[in-house]
Amino acid sequence: MAESSSARKKNVELSRNKPDGKEKSSSSAAPSGSLKTVLNQSDWKDMLLMILGSIGSLADGSAMALMMLIVSSLMNSYGDASFTLQDVNKVGLKLH
Repeated sequence: MAESSSARKKNVELSRNKPDGKEKSSSSAAPSGSLKTVLNQSDWKDMLLMILGSIGSLADGSAMALMMLIVSSLMNSYGDASFTLQDVNKVGLKLH
């Protein structure tokens, strides 16, 4: 039994070493999730989807800021003494 356990330890040590006798180092390879790895292994469909996703995220992120600008100008006109339908139309025309 002792011989089999020492043989297993030797096999484990051999599997950890490269053929030239040096130990493997995982730091020499690029990390599996790095941007370089993702871009190197992507085809044109993946690139198109990444570009569309970036554009979509920019549009989604700017939508809240634009909505706040519109609502703030509407609220500022509402704060005046005379709030009419013309004031709402002015805010709506600022969008065009």
